[in-house]
Amino acid sequence: MHSEITTLYSWWYLPLIAVISAAFSWFLYHKDEKLAGLSPIKLNLLRILRFLSFFFIAVFLLSIVFKSVKIKIEKPLVVFVQDNSASLKSTFDNQAFKADYINQLTELLSGLEDEYQVQRYSFGEQLSDSLSFDFVGRETDFSSMIEAINKRYATANMGALIIASDGLYNRGVNPVYAVRNLTYPVYTIALGDTARKKDIVLQDVFSNPIAFSGDRFPLELQISASGFKNTQTRLQVYNQSKLLIDNPLSINSGDFFRKITLYLDADGKGLQNYKISIVPVKGEYTTKNNVKNVAVDIISDKKRILILSGAPHPDIAAMRRALETNKNIITDYAAVETFKNKISDYHLVVFYQLPDRKYSLNNILLQIKKHKIPAIFVLGSQTNISAFNNLKLGLKISQNRNMTEYVSAYFNKQFNLFETKSMQLLDFQNFPPLTAPFGEYALERPADVLLFQQIKGVKTQKPLIFLFPSGQNGIVRSGYICAENFWQWRMRDYLENGSFEHFDALINRLVHYLSLDVKKDRFIVRAKRVFKENETVILRADYYNKSYELNNQPELILELSDKENNKFNYVFSRNASAYVLDIGQLPVGSYAYKAELNDGAVKFVKKGEFMVMPVNIELVNTQADYSLMYKIAAETGAKMFVPDSINRILNTVKENPNIKPVSFSTHKLLDLIELKWLFFVIIALLAAEWFLRKFFGSY
Repeated sequence: MHSEITTLYSWWYLPLIAVISAAFSWFLYHKDEKLAGLSPIKLNLLRILRFLSFFFIAVFLLSIVFKSVKIKIEKPLVVFVQDNSASLKSTFDNQAFKADYINQLTELLSGLEDEYQVQRYSFGEQLSDSLSFDFVGRETDFSSMIEAINKRYATANMGALIIASDGLYNRGVNPVYAVRNLTYPVYTIALGDTARKKDIVLQDVFSNPIAFSGDRFPLELQISASGFKNTQTRLQVYNQSKLLIDNPLSINSGDFFRKITLYLDADGKGLQNYKISIVPVKGEYTTKNNVKNVAVDIISDKKRILILSGAPHPDIAAMRRALETNKNIITDYAAVETFKNKISDYHLVVFYQLPDRKYSLNNILLQIKKHKIPAIFVLGSQTNISAFNNLKLGLKISQNRNMTEYVSAYFNKQFNLFETKSMQLLDFQNFPPLTAPFGEYALERPADVLLFQQIKGVKTQKPLIFLFPSGQNGIVRSGYICAENFWQWRMRDYLENGSFEHFDALINRLVHYLSLDVKKDRFIVRAKRVFKENETVILRADYYNKSYELNNQPELILELSDKENNKFNYVFSRNASAYVLDIGQLPVGSYAYKAELNDGAVKFVKKGEFMVMPVNIELVNTQADYSLMYKIAAETGAKMFVPDSINRILNTVKENPNIKPVSFSTHKLLDLIELKWLFFVIIALLAAEWFLRKFFGSY
């Protein structure tokens, strides 16, 4: 701590002030006849009090300032993160290894604490605040863990990150890319067994989340096997307990991989759970990865979709091609000036770049509001933004002129209205940019954003594709695509993936969600049909009064039943003008719910169902990937270690010249006039002088 006192004027004024104050005090008391009878001691006491009062008051004129500099030394921060996912469970089943590893780790972290700040975490699907070794994580996501650490310690003196893992990840981006822009080294501890296991694995099952009654839908399987050359087994598919397929499976090589496509009949209605399994073979490392479950929603109704525009555009053809892949959707296109059909014949209307400079939507909007028909609005260079804003549809774009800009997209991780897994395979970073209206975007009520805009590489909070799941200005449901030329995305999807399925899934899921048969209801409950067992189950609900205005005053309760008919009761929380219920994570199984709301006049009841599906992706591959752990370390200029060499990490960190303490200096300025106690001292001196003069009888 360093301190000093400065002034705007020369310090030579200080003795001058003292002399003037002394002279003035002496002069005041020198010829005062009222004090003639006082003794010299009393007289000098009064002079001293007056001198001090004058002196302190005059000192303020010098603008004296106290300066203090406080220096703080911040130790480097070392963060240790332990992979706590299920793929490491078998490694740590060896109790001797586990005990030795934990002892070495404890010794390492204790040694680091002498010179560094040390924080301990574990991770699986996400970063956990505690260091755990129970290996219950259902998925492994390096990128979200690194992102969480960067966000948490954005302003800290980050010295190093130490990651202990087997290098197996199944969520997020490649960890090597995730660490590429870090400014600190990432040391890695490679765990697990790199030996190839003798095992048969059902690696993945791909299916459409929706099928229509009477159709046949595909299941695409990926099967691998190691160490079972010339082995026969069987591939089976069940719906509930009913065996649908029982096919022989021949493993004809020691390093076997095959893609198999099965076609199933879409029988029944509602959510159907399909269990795909490979009959276990003696000698397998584990049989838990022989089984996977998928849920398919069987829908029995057809939808009729209308696309209206002022002029043709390739985007319209791309939307129609995407929707044509769904046999239960019929798509009509019409120019708005020639459209003569009944709006009430359609389940959803797409307004492509309408209103434009020539055509208004006022009359058509009145009809879709009257018949409670959902709508999708696509904005672009031909959209009349001023006219669009005047429609008060919940989005307002402020701009001086009708200008556009190029934008790309990135997914909103919080979006959960429907399944987006297939869409997230779209590599937006390599996709052609879209053309969006330039300006400030303001949402007038909470919306569910699927894609945000990324402009010149900067992620923004401007929505690109979003939904108002409940009424906005009289429209029962509405979706918005705030850019044009997305036909290029469909072409790019084909170039990169050999099919249009990911782009088509994006359009189909938007249309399907918006066109659900809830448009005539005053009470709507919204829930995903399928949740993963490590996913939070969230339900949302909307209630409209008789004027069709959102209202969340009545209490909304929900009764949840599992397959054993156990019942659980919940109360929805109020969120803005709607309802939300966060149930948390639920065990695997099928669930039915009944939501009840009583507004005093009418009792509303909604029933539905959803499934919680098991996640065993951590067991698909248990062969440790040391090469990935090495690349993570090498990418940041660090080193990889194995459990036997953990004790070498301490010296390696200490020898890194870039991991060093940082000093911070805090400057504090205090003006003398800010010292309130000095003001009271002056008052006290003047009061004491007055009191003594009174006491001595001089007044």
